[in-house]
Amino acid sequence: NGTDFFVSCWIKRGDVSRQQYVLGQNNSGGIDLSVIINITATNFIEGYIFNSINTPKVVVSSSTITDTTNWHNIIFTRSGNTLYLYIDGVLSNSSATGVFTINNSGSSFGIGQTGAYPSNRFNGLIDMVHIEKQSAVGLQSKIYNGGFGMPYPFNVNNGFLNFFMS
Repeated sequence: NGTDFFVSCWIKRGDVSRQQYVLGQNNSGGIDLSVIINITATNFIEGYIFNSINTPKVVVSSSTITDTTNWHNIIFTRSGNTLYLYIDGVLSNSSATGVFTINNSGSSFGIGQTGAYPSNRFNGLIDMVHIEKQSAVGLQSKIYNGGFGMPYPFNVNNGFLNFFMS
């Protein structure tokens, strides 16, 4: 809840013309959020955390991902009271959160969308999703170079994957 974490994944975009949720936790009404990775319509990457009254804290990448031919690694992490966003193993931006407790959401966690929320699904491929209750600061090189993850890509072009966190 108020602790360190990281979420890491590889993406290969199929569409660069609209907002897309890479992964996150949310209900179908968009009101029970905790952690989200979003790509804006202008191709910036955003990492969000939310508290129990859906107040967000966000870190936005300083660069964009605008191609559909290459794989890109995204690491969104919290260390203490700071959010960090790494793109392809390089720190893209950070943002102070202050004292902030992440919502203990009971909603599903989705890959290729934010849980049960039906809008702005990801179009492309997602691979090597890794979620852990520790900061990735100092580990980004190991993560980027294949030290963590799942071995098979998730194709979310024609649907979505959904799983529940315990």
